[in-house]
Amino acid sequence: MTGLIGAGRQILKTGFSSGAGTIAPAGGYTGMSILIVIVVALVLLGLALYAVQRSPIPSPVNWLLQLVLIVIAIWFIGTRAGFF
Repeated sequence: MTGLIGAGRQILKTGFSSGAGTIAPAGGYTGMSILIVIVVALVLLGLALYAVQRSPIPSPVNWLLQLVLIVIAIWFIGTRAGFF
């Protein structure tokens, strides 16, 4: 009975309940979800870089497009991970 009362108090205090002994705020990223976002972003970055490399664009413009894509990917991963 005290377990239910303690869980109820925790929900009232924090606004969320704990699962499996850990408390994760709503909307917060866990380590595994950040890892999944990074992997997905890197795969999409690789596909975009491959597409830019195979397109018939002159070489200097191609390099600039690839650089812009890499900077966007770094910014996206950094904001999702909380670095920026």
